[in-house]
Amino acid sequence: MAKGNGSKLPWDPIELTWQGKEYVIPPSAIMGAISRVEDHITLFELITASMRSSPPLGKISLGYAALLRYAGANVQDLEVYSAMFKREGEPEDSKDTVARAITAIQMLQKMMTPPDMRVQPQEEAAGVPLSAPATEGGSG
Repeated sequence: MAKGNGSKLPWDPIELTWQGKEYVIPPSAIMGAISRVEDHITLFELITASMRSSPPLGKISLGYAALLRYAGANVQDLEVYSAMFKREGEPEDSKDTVARAITAIQMLQKMMTPPDMRVQPQEEAAGVPLSAPATEGGSG
């Protein structure tokens, strides 16, 4: 049942990217990460949000920002919230905001669900990452 992560825990490390910088949460720290996210949005709320046409972007952003900070990122809640929205060069009717919200929901759900209980998604959420664009000398 154990993965190849060198521990008896069935969890793999959580890998996150923010502004071009990689962050890793080891399996031994995942419960703390889940707790930080649940201060803002629970797994049940994420499951419900994935079925709605208008997911709660504020709660999702707060949970994702808390996860990034737990992993060591220096990020503000509003930065994560802003990353959900239209980017320069995207068409006005872009569906990428919804795709980014779905990506965040899926990532948080996957992290919060025991590996042996996960359902594999049929396809990725439009391939749109939730990550701030890398900035010149950006503050991770």
